[in-house]
Amino acid sequence: MPRAPKFIAPIFFALGFAAAAMLWQQHGGANENEVRAAHGEHSGAAPGFDIMRAEVADLDGNKTVLGDLAKKHGGATVLINFWATWCAPCVHEMPLINEAAKAMPNVFVAGITTDNAATIKKFLAKHKDTLNINYPLLSAKFSIHKYWQAQGNKIGALPFTIVLDANGKITNKKIGEFTKGAQSIIDFARQ
Repeated sequence: MPRAPKFIAPIFFALGFAAAAMLWQQHGGANENEVRAAHGEHSGAAPGFDIMRAEVADLDGNKTVLGDLAKKHGGATVLINFWATWCAPCVHEMPLINEAAKAMPNVFVAGITTDNAATIKKFLAKHKDTLNINYPLLSAKFSIHKYWQAQGNKIGALPFTIVLDANGKITNKKIGEFTKGAQSIIDFARQ
């Protein structure tokens, strides 16, 4: 029996992966209506997960509600950057977010990850010479990814950044890394 050319196996692998991803999106991945239904809402209703009521923990394990933390810091506008310690684009943009946070004293900036405090501390120790993050890095439960999906980030891509007004209403959102300097983040927060 003749052997198939070497390029056939990778093609079949890629086709299988693409088919599995499409099936997951169609049947296994939570869509906006499923997320709403999980929160007891009907189709067409606003997403039920209020990000400002999300419980987050600081690096010492102190838990609070994100909205209370934002009020405590006096920010009428809130910029949340969802990130992960293993996400290279997230790490790459952190100095830009840090620079933007310093230039926006009236904006509360926070980085939220589902990594635990020990993992975040280890990450910061590893990057102590390259990252000098001055905005709070907070940990949240993994279920927060349903919020991302309800906001149009269906596959849970990171980084994912949102801007909220004083009432917790989203005024801007971005999937992917900021690459055009701190000013692009400042402009994003003001839109």
